Amino acid sequence: MRFSPEFNHFLDGDNHRSMRFSFKFNHCVEGDNGPNMRCSLEFNYFLDGNNRCSMRFSPEFNHFLDGDNHRSMRFSFEFNHFLDGDNRRSMYQFNTDVAYGPDGKFLAKYHKHNLFYEDQFDTAPPSHVYFDTPFGRVGLMTGFDALFEEPGIPLVEKYNVTIFAFPTGWPNVPPLLPAFGFHSSFARAHGVNFLAANLQLPMFQIQGSGLYAPDGAHAFYYGNGFQSLTPKLLVSEMDVLERSLRAGFITNSHQRHTSSTAHKSGPLSIVDNSFEQPLYDIPSSAQFESVLFYDTYTFKTLDQLYGKLEVCQNQLCCQLEYAFGTNPFKVSELYAFGAFDGLHTHDGKYYMQNCVLVQCADAWNKKSYGQATEIANTFFTKISLQGQFSTPYIYPQMISSDSEGNIGLFKPGAWDFNGTSLESSSSFNSSIISSVLLGRDYGKD
Repeated sequence: MRFSPEFNHFLDGDNHRSMRFSFKFNHCVEGDNGPNMRCSLEFNYFLDGNNRCSMRFSPEFNHFLDGDNHRSMRFSFEFNHFLDGDNRRSMYQFNTDVAYGPDGKFLAKYHKHNLFYEDQFDTAPPSHVYFDTPFGRVGLMTGFDALFEEPGIPLVEKYNVTIFAFPTGWPNVPPLLPAFGFHSSFARAHGVNFLAANLQLPMFQIQGSGLYAPDGAHAFYYGNGFQSLTPKLLVSEMDVLERSLRAGFITNSHQRHTSSTAHKSGPLSIVDNSFEQPLYDIPSSAQFESVLFYDTYTFKTLDQLYGKLEVCQNQLCCQLEYAFGTNPFKVSELYAFGAFDGLHTHDGKYYMQNCVLVQCADAWNKKSYGQATEIANTFFTKISLQGQFSTPYIYPQMISSDSEGNIGLFKPGAWDFNGTSLESSSSFNSSIISSVLLGRDYGKD
């Protein structure tokens, strides 16, 4: 990993209507004259600084331009972060993002607000940090911040950020919170370009970086199998998002949510298309509970070739319309559709309303329905997923895989999201391991 003192770097020019992104464990936005923007990792250069004592104070590590600002900045060697404080005896130590301009001028710094098992750092108060470029307003946040209201929601809704520079060390938690799944869903939900630079440490289940736009993933890297430790350069052109269009996107999404909750549909009927010899003796109407990500979900199985299902829990009802392109029972695969409405309390507290379509790790064991799996041989030709949520903040994702366990995201256009529902395209024909609408009710955290 190479050292990048220009955390974010942009160049002025006429050709800023589109951006070219790339990364090699860093992210760059390229223009005609070279890199426009670079986003390095959350825990960038050293990974053993997991306590305050090991975060050695090294003010000479990086040299700044002469000026009044550099006297108040103190650099933390092992995590590429700043230390703020009046003196060495009583100083604060933050997980910090820093941004520089093309001339090396210091533009902005952001102290991470939502820490995740980071005892070596102090919790910073919420702050909304952004800077303007010719290709949009760039907001800063880090890691666990993406799950919470602060600072992301105000940056989008109040400060009209159109691009997020997002360094992270994100552990994958499928099917709800895989790195590239949730990060791409943030771009979809809020109509922004989301530049996510994740650590590539598959031995710790930390992997998955990408360049995400409102229409889907333009480039991403997960690293399957033997490729998991191999760095890769990603390049993609992404549209510049106009702020006026961003504001309209938010308004329309909230209006769609209000309309959806005001016209809640009744129970959906199940299409009678059972097989001559069903492999599983589980009727479609049978509702059961199983644990997914330490929470108890209400599930129903997909035991028909096509059909409609509804599952409810507490105040949330989820609907699914689906059609298989291949017979899942011939390859001993089973899918389930579930709902969860409650406060998640493992590794943090945050309120979720989730509609999930998941492949079961073991088709013969209901207790496995919430466990992660990576191999899928069953093709879908239709997936339509929606729910009646009490929150407008709904994050959609769909994860693909194949018989060799090559996990990935779909290209733009494979499926659409209108604010409350996820719908596959008319030409959709692919294997998936999960499809999720993750609702966040920040007011109930």
